[in-house]
Amino acid sequence: MCRFLCLCLLLAVVNTGYAANPSTGDKTVELESVRSQIADVKSDLNSAKSESEQLQEELQNTEVEISRATLRLKEVEEEIQKRNDRLEKLNQTIVEHEKALTLERSYLARQIRSAFMDGRSDYLKLLLNQEDPAKVGRVLAYYDYYNRARTDSINTIKDKVEVINDLSAMLVAETGQLEKLKDRQIARNEQLMAFRESRTDILDRLDKDITEKGQQLKSLLEHEQELFALINTLDKRDDKIIFFEDIAPFGTLRGKLQWPAEGRLLNKFGSSRKGASLKWQGVKIGANAGNEVQAVYTGKIIFADWFRNLGLLIIIDHGDGYMTLYGYNQTLLKKTGDWVLGGETIAYVGDTGGQTASGVYFEIRHRGKPQNPELWCKR
Repeated sequence: MCRFLCLCLLLAVVNTGYAANPSTGDKTVELESVRSQIADVKSDLNSAKSESEQLQEELQNTEVEISRATLRLKEVEEEIQKRNDRLEKLNQTIVEHEKALTLERSYLARQIRSAFMDGRSDYLKLLLNQEDPAKVGRVLAYYDYYNRARTDSINTIKDKVEVINDLSAMLVAETGQLEKLKDRQIARNEQLMAFRESRTDILDRLDKDITEKGQQLKSLLEHEQELFALINTLDKRDDKIIFFEDIAPFGTLRGKLQWPAEGRLLNKFGSSRKGASLKWQGVKIGANAGNEVQAVYTGKIIFADWFRNLGLLIIIDHGDGYMTLYGYNQTLLKKTGDWVLGGETIAYVGDTGGQTASGVYFEIRHRGKPQNPELWCKR
């Protein structure tokens, strides 16, 4: 009986406690709801990041393909120009040969008339015994030889003209094929550009969504770390370059270098970059797509490929720990391992890497540390 009373008392106390705190169950439900929302946000964020990374990869593939197609288009245009030049020279040669042929025919006609008249006169003189027959025979033989020689010359010229005409016809046909190829390349470029613009638009929206969730700063930091890791790896490679004595060390060229492209600077070195903790480590030069990008100094290309956020990127080693970086390019004209001279064209201006406007991203680094390009390049 005592035990029963104790149990009842205990149940009464417990029930009284729950009655005094009616919100405990509600709080538990609310906590679970918040946790569920957090899980949903994390899932959405991870999904957005995953989709963004996938689109980044597709964007990379598209931009690389556009670069290759653009390069092929330029090669086709150059080949068409070469063939047009050859065609023009051949046409000039045909005109010259036709003039020579007309002149030779004129000479031959005059020669025949002269031989006919002289031969007729010599024949009459021979009949009247007024001319030495041996002399007349020699003159006629001379004219006959001369006429055959001129006829051979005319035939040779005619053969050359026929050959040139055949070559011209072949060149015209080949040039027509190249023009068709050029049209196909242009059409493919337009398709690729439309595809890239579509992907860039999607990427922009995803980046905006990620930004709203506070992830853009992290993305930029990751990019900065990746670039630093790349520079550090390249700087530690074994095949260090050695210049000849007559080439001035890069470190002595402060304030003497030319800019890699013409255009105005769109940002200042060291200025804030979408977040107080991030700074611009280079400068972006606004320039029209397709303009030339030139190496600022002699060196060896140690990287020529697509890189996240920088698009088609070229890095040149100038020795003594100095490197220059050229990003956002439309097309790369050089490959890893190539040597280039200062002022040599290495790429064409573009907007790769998901940029919204064309330009050149330019950095100077010394032993991995960014340098202010405005202190190195002429104003």
